[in-house]
Amino acid sequence: MDHDNPSKTGSCIYFVAVAGCFLIMSWLVWYMNDRTSPGPLGGDRAAARQEALKAVQEADSAGLIAYSWVNKEEGIVQIPVDRAMALMEQEWHDAAAGRKILLERAALAFKAPPAPESPAADASTPAPEAPSAFE
Repeated sequence: MDHDNPSKTGSCIYFVAVAGCFLIMSWLVWYMNDRTSPGPLGGDRAAARQEALKAVQEADSAGLIAYSWVNKEEGIVQIPVDRAMALMEQEWHDAAAGRKILLERAALAFKAPPAPESPAADASTPAPEAPSAFE
C-alpha cells in the first residue's frame, strides 16, 4: 500500500463528515436561537394600547357627527362640526353682529357683565396711549 496517494473514497468520506458536522452545528444554533429568544417586548401591551386608541377614536368620531346634550340644565348642546361651521358662517356674515354675539356669549360663560357694543360708543373717557418703544 502506498500512503502518499490518498484514495478518492477516503477524501469523499472526510468531506461528507465535515459537511455533516457543519450542518448539525448550524441546526443546533438555529434550534437554540429559536427556543431561547424572547417574544416581542410589550407585545400584549401594544395590542391593549391599539384597542384603547381605537375606542377613543370611535368616541371622538361619534362626537363629531352627532347631536347630544352636554349640559341640559344650562342648555349646552353638542352639534356636528359641519353644522357648527355653517352656523358660524351665517353668524359672522355681518362682522359687527358676530362680534356682539361673541362678546355676549363670553360674558355669559364667564359670568361677567356684557362688554359695550363698540369701543367708540364710550367717548367720554379717552383711550390711554400705548407707550412707545423708542422713549
